[in-house]
Amino acid sequence: MHIILEQLGTIASLERSLHAAMAAPGVRSLFVLACEENRYPLPALDALLRGLSVPVFGGLFPAILHGRKQLTIGSLVVGLPQETTPHVIHGLSDPAADYVARLERTLDDGLAGRTLLVLVDGLASRIVSFVEALFCLHGLEGNYLGGGAGSLSFQQQPCLITNAGLVADAGVVVALDAPSRVAVGLGWRPLHDDQTAACFSRHCPGPCKTPLKATEVQHNAIISLDWEPALEVYGNLVRCHAGEQLSRADVFAMAKSYPLGITRLDDGIIVRDPLYLTPDGHLLCVGEIPPGAFMEVLHGSKESLIQAAAAAAVQVRRPPASAPALCLVMDCISRVLFLGADFSRELDSLQIPDAPLVGACSIGEIANTGRRRVDFHNKACVVGILEQV
Repeated sequence: MHIILEQLGTIASLERSLHAAMAAPGVRSLFVLACEENRYPLPALDALLRGLSVPVFGGLFPAILHGRKQLTIGSLVVGLPQETTPHVIHGLSDPAADYVARLERTLDDGLAGRTLLVLVDGLASRIVSFVEALFCLHGLEGNYLGGGAGSLSFQQQPCLITNAGLVADAGVVVALDAPSRVAVGLGWRPLHDDQTAACFSRHCPGPCKTPLKATEVQHNAIISLDWEPALEVYGNLVRCHAGEQLSRADVFAMAKSYPLGITRLDDGIIVRDPLYLTPDGHLLCVGEIPPGAFMEVLHGSKESLIQAAAAAAVQVRRPPASAPALCLVMDCISRVLFLGADFSRELDSLQIPDAPLVGACSIGEIANTGRRRVDFHNKACVVGILEQV
């Protein structure tokens, strides 16, 4: 394995890094994590990727991670000793797509029991359906690790790196013959679990009702909660806890501190991050919401998030273990924005001896939680150890 970090963010510096990695002894595939702020000229980037003589996969993210550094300009090129086969599945927002059928046509039979790296366009509307189809076909014989690429502008654009160039509205699945361990750190809890919570609004009828039923949804857009407009219900609960009015113009700023969570009897909470209000007045989230799902408004502190990430890092260090080769982290960009300057503390907590850390600040995270299921998470810190890469 060979890791190259470049901090210029130019197409020329990326080209030098790619060719240097290919020239390193034993490198047979390239995994690329790059910053979307690099603003690569698309024709030049496509030509560069199509001209590579080895398989390449990766994405453009709001930021990348290397060791204890968070960078918004530059790229990481990881040269892998395995000749991988990146499988690209297009149409992750197609409302009629049968992803089980598409994956059956695209994937080979050799994925079972291996570590699957899964990258998606984080602004696609049917990521959950895609991840569930992948789980349906390949179960939990191996681990899953990955996340969503894309831009904080929330404008969907080409963001996934492939040998065919940069693509949008797609997913990339890569199987690695490498033992792995994966853990998920959250740190968010329902408002009603906060024993110190008080209603700051003198207009609140109280008590604030939770959980909420998602009475009308359309993929990743919440139209109504408890048969009332979603923004009104969500905004009232946030206002009651925070003592401030939810701005229709900046849902994402409020959601940094108050995400939504899908409650499940078997697996706790799956976080959903509201991004913005659609022209129709619907709450658009990162990831789908099942119709009829019960949801909570969540809250957390910087300390609870950092502690959850540290616990995830401890979990992947547990035996049995051989010498780890790589620590791969997908840490949600809205989580990073919530932590602010304290994100450096979260990064410190993720350092694992003899395992260089690489990763990205992603738009949604993909991981299996234990041996039960695979999920598309929001506002999570996903930590994976890839051994003997």
